[in-house]
Amino acid sequence: MVSCAQCGYAANLEKAVSHPQAPAAPDPKGDFAPQAFHTPGIKTIGQLTEFTGHPASTFIKSLVLVADGQPVLALVRGDHQLSETKFQQAAGARESRPARPEEIVGWFGAEAGSLGPVGVSGMRILADEALRGRSNMITGANKDGEHLRDVTPQEDFQAEYRDLRQGEAGDACVRCSAPLALARPSRSGTFSSSATATRTRWGCAF
Repeated sequence: MVSCAQCGYAANLEKAVSHPQAPAAPDPKGDFAPQAFHTPGIKTIGQLTEFTGHPASTFIKSLVLVADGQPVLALVRGDHQLSETKFQQAAGARESRPARPEEIVGWFGAEAGSLGPVGVSGMRILADEALRGRSNMITGANKDGEHLRDVTPQEDFQAEYRDLRQGEAGDACVRCSAPLALARPSRSGTFSSSATATRTRWGCAF
Protein backbone atom coordinates (compact mmCIF):
# COMPACT_ATOMS: atom_id res chain seq x y z
CA MET A 1 0.00 0.00 0.00
CA VAL A 2 0.95 3.66 -0.29
CA SER A 3 0.64 6.32 2.37
CA CYS A 4 1.22 10.03 2.90
CA ALA A 5 3.36 11.05 5.86
CA GLN A 6 2.02 14.61 5.74
CA CYS A 7 -1.75 14.12 5.92
CA GLY A 8 -2.10 10.43 6.81
CA TYR A 9 -3.82 9.27 3.60
CA ALA A 10 -3.29 5.55 3.00
CA ALA A 11 -4.72 2.98 0.59
CA ASN A 12 -3.73 -0.26 -1.06
CA LEU A 13 -2.21 -0.04 -4.53
CA GLU A 14 -5.36 -1.29 -6.27
CA LYS A 15 -7.58 1.42 -4.79
CA ALA A 16 -5.21 4.34 -4.18
CA VAL A 17 -6.20 7.64 -5.80
CA SER A 18 -3.23 9.89 -6.55
CA HIS A 19 -1.70 12.26 -9.06
CA PRO A 20 0.88 10.49 -11.26
CA GLN A 21 4.45 11.61 -11.65
CA ALA A 22 5.21 13.52 -14.84
CA PRO A 23 6.41 11.52 -17.86
CA ALA A 24 10.16 10.93 -17.86
CA ALA A 25 10.49 12.81 -21.16
CA PRO A 26 8.28 15.43 -22.85
CA ASP A 27 6.15 14.43 -25.80
CA PRO A 28 7.61 15.31 -29.20
CA LYS A 29 6.19 18.52 -30.66
CA GLY A 30 4.35 18.48 -33.97
CA ASP A 31 1.20 17.29 -35.68
CA PHE A 32 2.21 13.92 -37.09
CA ALA A 33 0.30 10.97 -38.48
CA PRO A 34 0.96 7.54 -36.91
CA GLN A 35 3.86 5.73 -38.54
CA ALA A 36 4.53 2.01 -38.34
CA PHE A 37 8.00 0.68 -37.54
CA HIS A 38 9.32 -2.84 -37.21
CA THR A 39 9.86 -4.30 -33.74
CA PRO A 40 10.74 -7.94 -34.40
CA GLY A 41 10.42 -10.12 -31.32
CA ILE A 42 9.59 -7.14 -29.09
CA LYS A 43 6.78 -7.99 -26.66
CA THR A 44 7.26 -6.03 -23.43
CA ILE A 45 7.62 -2.42 -22.38
CA GLY A 46 11.11 -3.20 -21.09
CA GLN A 47 12.14 -4.54 -24.49
CA LEU A 48 10.62 -1.51 -26.21
CA THR A 49 12.50 0.96 -24.03
CA GLU A 50 15.76 -0.82 -24.81
CA PHE A 51 14.97 -1.09 -28.53
CA THR A 52 13.86 2.53 -29.05
CA GLY A 53 15.81 4.36 -26.34
CA HIS A 54 12.61 6.01 -25.09
CA PRO A 55 11.44 5.84 -21.46
CA ALA A 56 8.48 3.65 -20.55
CA SER A 57 6.24 6.70 -20.05
CA THR A 58 6.42 7.31 -23.82
CA PHE A 59 4.39 4.16 -24.53
CA ILE A 60 0.71 3.29 -24.34
CA LYS A 61 0.25 -0.12 -22.75
CA SER A 62 -2.77 -1.98 -24.17
CA LEU A 63 -4.46 -4.69 -22.12
CA VAL A 64 -7.44 -6.75 -23.22
CA LEU A 65 -10.01 -7.83 -20.66
CA VAL A 66 -13.42 -9.43 -20.76
CA ALA A 67 -16.05 -7.60 -18.70
CA ASP A 68 -19.38 -9.40 -18.30
CA GLY A 69 -18.58 -11.40 -21.41
CA GLN A 70 -17.62 -8.41 -23.59
CA PRO A 71 -14.06 -7.50 -24.68
CA VAL A 72 -12.69 -4.19 -23.44
CA LEU A 73 -9.37 -2.58 -24.34
CA ALA A 74 -7.77 -0.86 -21.33
CA LEU A 75 -4.96 1.64 -21.86
CA VAL A 76 -2.41 2.83 -19.31
CA ARG A 77 0.92 4.60 -19.53
CA GLY A 78 3.81 2.26 -20.19
CA ASP A 79 5.32 2.75 -16.73
CA HIS A 80 1.99 2.25 -14.92
CA GLN A 81 0.14 -0.88 -13.80
CA LEU A 82 -3.55 -1.54 -14.37
CA SER A 83 -5.73 -1.83 -11.27
CA GLU A 84 -8.16 -4.70 -11.70
CA THR A 85 -10.41 -3.17 -9.07
CA LYS A 86 -10.60 0.22 -10.78
CA PHE A 87 -11.04 -1.38 -14.19
CA GLN A 88 -14.03 -3.43 -13.07
CA GLN A 89 -15.62 -0.35 -11.50
CA ALA A 90 -14.96 1.77 -14.61
CA ALA A 91 -16.40 -0.90 -16.88
CA GLY A 92 -19.47 -1.20 -14.66
CA ALA A 93 -18.98 -4.96 -14.70
CA ARG A 94 -20.03 -7.59 -12.21
CA GLU A 95 -17.05 -9.73 -13.18
CA SER A 96 -13.97 -9.40 -15.35
CA ARG A 97 -10.95 -11.44 -16.40
CA PRO A 98 -7.91 -11.14 -18.67
CA ALA A 99 -8.62 -12.16 -22.25
CA ARG A 100 -7.19 -15.50 -23.33
CA PRO A 101 -4.43 -15.56 -25.98
CA GLU A 102 -6.70 -17.11 -28.62
CA GLU A 103 -9.38 -14.50 -27.95
CA ILE A 104 -6.87 -11.68 -28.39
CA VAL A 105 -5.68 -13.02 -31.75
CA GLY A 106 -9.27 -13.47 -32.89
CA TRP A 107 -10.22 -9.88 -32.03
CA PHE A 108 -7.03 -8.07 -33.04
CA GLY A 109 -5.28 -10.33 -35.54
CA ALA A 110 -2.12 -10.06 -33.44
CA GLU A 111 -0.72 -11.44 -30.21
CA ALA A 112 -0.40 -9.61 -26.92
CA GLY A 113 2.70 -7.46 -27.12
CA SER A 114 1.75 -5.86 -30.45
CA LEU A 115 -1.65 -4.41 -29.54
CA GLY A 116 -2.89 -0.84 -29.68
CA PRO A 117 -6.05 1.27 -29.99
CA VAL A 118 -5.56 2.71 -33.50
CA GLY A 119 -8.05 1.26 -35.93
CA VAL A 120 -9.98 -0.67 -33.28
CA SER A 121 -13.75 -0.61 -33.79
CA GLY A 122 -16.70 -2.34 -32.21
CA MET A 123 -14.91 -2.58 -28.85
CA ARG A 124 -15.07 -0.35 -25.82
CA ILE A 125 -11.80 1.47 -25.08
CA LEU A 126 -11.02 2.77 -21.59
CA ALA A 127 -7.97 5.00 -21.14
CA ASP A 128 -6.35 6.00 -17.87
CA GLU A 129 -6.46 9.69 -16.98
CA ALA A 130 -2.65 9.88 -17.19
CA LEU A 131 -3.00 9.59 -20.99
CA ARG A 132 -5.27 12.63 -21.26
CA GLY A 133 -3.55 15.44 -23.17
CA ARG A 134 -0.59 13.31 -24.29
CA SER A 135 0.62 13.32 -27.90
CA ASN A 136 2.96 11.49 -30.27
CA MET A 137 3.20 8.35 -28.17
CA ILE A 138 4.15 4.79 -29.17
CA THR A 139 1.82 1.80 -29.10
CA GLY A 140 1.24 -1.54 -30.80
CA ALA A 141 0.08 -1.64 -34.42
CA ASN A 142 -2.15 -4.73 -34.09
CA LYS A 143 0.30 -6.56 -36.29
CA ASP A 144 2.91 -8.91 -34.87
CA GLY A 145 6.36 -7.35 -34.90
CA GLU A 146 5.14 -3.80 -35.52
CA HIS A 147 4.42 -0.71 -33.43
CA LEU A 148 3.20 2.79 -34.23
CA ARG A 149 4.90 6.05 -33.30
CA ASP A 150 3.29 9.50 -33.20
CA VAL A 151 -0.04 8.27 -31.81
CA THR A 152 -2.15 10.96 -30.14
CA PRO A 153 -5.14 10.03 -27.96
CA GLN A 154 -8.50 11.50 -29.07
CA GLU A 155 -7.03 12.26 -32.51
CA ASP A 156 -5.89 8.84 -33.69
CA PHE A 157 -8.37 6.93 -31.53
CA GLN A 158 -11.28 7.66 -29.22
CA ALA A 159 -11.50 6.43 -25.64
CA GLU A 160 -13.37 6.96 -22.39
CA TYR A 161 -11.08 8.38 -19.69
CA ARG A 162 -11.17 6.79 -16.25
CA ASP A 163 -8.82 6.33 -13.28
CA LEU A 164 -7.47 2.86 -14.09
CA ARG A 165 -3.95 2.70 -12.73
CA GLN A 166 -2.52 1.46 -9.46
CA GLY A 167 -1.07 4.02 -7.10
CA GLU A 168 2.69 4.00 -6.65
CA ALA A 169 5.44 5.54 -4.57
CA GLY A 170 6.33 9.05 -5.72
CA ASP A 171 2.79 9.93 -6.80
CA ALA A 172 1.37 13.14 -5.35
CA CYS A 173 -1.18 12.70 -2.59
CA VAL A 174 -4.69 13.50 -3.78
CA ARG A 175 -5.39 15.32 -0.50
CA CYS A 176 -2.29 17.44 0.10
CA SER A 177 0.00 16.87 -2.93
CA ALA A 178 2.87 15.54 -0.80
CA PRO A 179 4.70 12.54 -2.29
CA LEU A 180 3.34 9.11 -1.39
CA ALA A 181 5.58 6.34 -0.12
CA LEU A 182 5.25 2.59 0.02
CA ALA A 183 4.09 1.56 3.48
CA ARG A 184 6.00 -1.16 5.27
CA PRO A 185 4.10 -4.46 5.44
CA SER A 186 2.94 -5.65 8.84
CA ARG A 187 4.41 -9.07 8.05
CA SER A 188 7.40 -9.63 5.82
CA GLY A 189 6.38 -10.04 2.19
CA THR A 190 2.67 -9.28 2.60
CA PHE A 191 2.56 -6.44 0.09
CA SER A 192 5.54 -7.35 -2.08
CA SER A 193 3.98 -10.73 -2.86
CA SER A 194 0.77 -9.04 -3.99
CA ALA A 195 2.62 -6.63 -6.24
CA THR A 196 4.63 -9.43 -7.82
CA ALA A 197 1.46 -11.39 -8.54
CA THR A 198 -0.10 -8.38 -10.24
CA ARG A 199 2.89 -7.82 -12.51
CA THR A 200 2.92 -11.49 -13.44
CA ARG A 201 -0.78 -11.43 -14.28
CA TRP A 202 -0.62 -8.40 -16.58
CA GLY A 203 3.03 -8.03 -17.58
CA CYS A 204 2.80 -9.53 -21.09
CA ALA A 205 -0.51 -8.11 -22.27
CA PHE A 206 0.40 -4.94 -24.14
